Amino acid sequence: MKLPRFLINAAQEASLKKVKGVKTFAVFLISYFALSANAAHLGVYPLGLELDVKQNRGIITVTNSGRECVSIQAETLAWLQENHEQYYFSSNSILVEPQIFTILPGKSQELTLKNTFSADIDQETAYRLLLTEMPNTASSSVNRFEPEPKGLTTLLQFSLPIYIKPLTSIGIQQWRAYYNEKGNIVLELNNKGNVHIRVNHIFIYEDTDTVSHRLKPKNFVIFPQKTEIWEFKPKSNNLIKTIRLEIETDEEVQTRILAVSGI
Repeated sequence: MKLPRFLINAAQEASLKKVKGVKTFAVFLISYFALSANAAHLGVYPLGLELDVKQNRGIITVTNSGRECVSIQAETLAWLQENHEQYYFSSNSILVEPQIFTILPGKSQELTLKNTFSADIDQETAYRLLLTEMPNTASSSVNRFEPEPKGLTTLLQFSLPIYIKPLTSIGIQQWRAYYNEKGNIVLELNNKGNVHIRVNHIFIYEDTDTVSHRLKPKNFVIFPQKTEIWEFKPKSNNLIKTIRLEIETDEEVQTRILAVSGI
C-alpha cells in the first residue's frame, strides 16, 4: 500500500512487522492507516507525551473513523537502550486509564496517563504506550453462516513514546569521527546530557559542497548517557582530514566540522 505523502513525512521511523498474527506499527506522529477494506481506521493524537513531577498527567485521544466498533487494550512498558538495541519490559511507573475500552464508529476515547514519580529526577526515563487492537468476534459485517477467513488477522498495534523528564533539561552532544581498520569512517554521537536526542538525518560533506553521504540513523532516539555510531565508506580515494555535517534533529538543524582521527 502506498502511504500518503503526509504520512511518509510524519511517520519517519514507522515500521511494520508481523508478530503472532498482529501487524505492528511503531509510530511517532499522527497516523491514519487502513490495512484492508475491513480494517480499523484509527487516529491517535498526540503521538507521544513528555511528563515531569509538576505536569504529571497527560491525555492521548484515540479516534475510530471506521464503520465498526474497535476494542483496544492499553499498557505501558519501560523502554531501555543497551548495546544499540531497544528493550521493553512491564512497568508501573506510568499508569494508563482505561486499560481496555471499545470505541464506537465516529467516536473517540481519551486515555489518561499519570507519572507516579513523587520527586524530581536527575535523568530522563523513557516508556512506550502500547495500544493493541483486540479481535472483534462479534463484528456485524461478517455473516455468521460463512466460514471464518483464513490467514493473518489484520490488527493494529501502536507504540507511542512517553518521556518523564527532569525539571531542568541539559543537552550536551559530543560528536567525533575516526577511521576504523576497514578504512571506513565511523561517526560517533555521545549524548552527555540528561534528556534524549532525536536524530532524523545526517548529511555528510567530504571535501566539496556536494552531499557525499546521507545517513538515516537506525535509532532515531539516543538516550541520556548513551552512544550511537554510524559507519560509511568515503567516496574520496584520498585520506580525509575533516568532514562537515548537517544534522537534522527534532529541534534544529546543526552544522558541525569534525576532524577525522586515525589517519
